Amino acid sequence: MGDGNRRSLLAAAAALTLLAFSCTGSSELRPIPSPQPPEPTPAPRPIELPADEGAHENTLEWWYYSGRLTATTGDEFGFLFVIFQRRDHDGQPSYLAQLAITDVGAKEHVQFARIATGEQQAPPDMALGLDIAGWSLEIDERGHRISAVADAGNSLSLNFAPDPSDVPALHNETGWLNTAVGWTYYYSWPDLAVSGSVTVDGRVYDVEGTGWFDH
Repeated sequence: MGDGNRRSLLAAAAALTLLAFSCTGSSELRPIPSPQPPEPTPAPRPIELPADEGAHENTLEWWYYSGRLTATTGDEFGFLFVIFQRRDHDGQPSYLAQLAITDVGAKEHVQFARIATGEQQAPPDMALGLDIAGWSLEIDERGHRISAVADAGNSLSLNFAPDPSDVPALHNETGWLNTAVGWTYYYSWPDLAVSGSVTVDGRVYDVEGTGWFDH
């Protein structure tokens, strides 16, 4: 910091100090502030799957997938697919979907986004069924399925299959944690088997790999 900036800051601090004294007076005593009592911690209910993999009435909710894939040709890809759901003051939802594909060998990365608004109801046999301007995400007892065709010949068509013996990782041990914007449920499937296809620049690759899911 230069001398000019230091002088400016010192002058501003001095002015604020003088203003405080001129407003309060030297004889006025102020009570020592005490911290507000903490808000009571809400009591969560247990997370139940697959039902709770669907949508809720929360202000913000997300379904977030990432992972690494290997094609039968030996080519490797990284991917990200996420849908954010936000509810405004009257409870109406809006959606933002993002898709990203990295071609590891070619050192190329592409990303796309789509939006949608309005309530979406899952079919009776599904925990979740979302369609964001043609990109779909489905979750049921068989697993998770993504289908997203983007621009310029890039797409994902992936199936995520949790092992029946696996259980999700519950963040903060219960799946209920405090954040900067309030309390939230949060769990992850950290090691999902993934299979399907990736299309990059119009070329289709059959792929397998592992993926991570946050909700």
